[in-house]
Amino acid sequence: MSELKDVQLGFPASCGPRSTLRVDTNCGPVSVTVVGDKSNTKLFPLVTLHDFAFDHLAQFQTFENSGEEAAKFFAQFITYHIDMPGCEERAGDITGAYPSMEDLAGIIAHVRTSLNISKPMVLLAVGAGANIAMRYMLKHTKTVLGAILVELTNDSETWVKWTQDKLTDIVMKPSEILSIRGKTTSDIVNNMVDKHFGRSASPSHTLDDTRRYLTSRLLTSHSVSNMDQYYQSYYQRLPIPEESFTGTRVALF
Repeated sequence: MSELKDVQLGFPASCGPRSTLRVDTNCGPVSVTVVGDKSNTKLFPLVTLHDFAFDHLAQFQTFENSGEEAAKFFAQFITYHIDMPGCEERAGDITGAYPSMEDLAGIIAHVRTSLNISKPMVLLAVGAGANIAMRYMLKHTKTVLGAILVELTNDSETWVKWTQDKLTDIVMKPSEILSIRGKTTSDIVNNMVDKHFGRSASPSHTLDDTRRYLTSRLLTSHSVSNMDQYYQSYYQRLPIPEESFTGTRVALF
């Protein structure tokens, strides 16, 4: 049995009390998981934002479980894990248009107000979540102490990337081709996971295990339609001008 399968999904008890709330926002109700002792006024708020094809648990639980240094890091904060609309476990399908990246950035402000977060926040975000975090920071600079943004892309999708994606679809096996008229659930999930890990087999068993784990989790416990809409919103994003980054307190990875 691989190490991945031996790891229980969840955060260690050392992170403190954990509760999940439904918060009304400009994009409808979202799931926010709060970890830590909120009565400790010395702690700063840490807000996490996940990438497409993930929820907060799949994105951050490995980091949270990774050892003593990670425990020391999270011990400094009250952590607010925000799941994008409809991306939490067992969510129902969202009807109507999915929010744009600009709209999704507004969720952070609503969560901050609704949960009475008064101190400046640290943002920890990955991929699509990093793009959302940056958009929020540019409008609400004074509410952000700093940010750790992993795989931030500030530009829009280029025609080159669009062409690469179309060629990827063409070289798929016939049973896997994503037709314009409709997609099977497995097709959608495989397409999103491919964006992270590629289509070829990896020499790393851990990476292959991660890929299988993420695919299985999406198919069994999430609304694939919502996940795909989040991805499409990211895919259709507008660029963030590079000059906007001047003066921001951001660590990019």
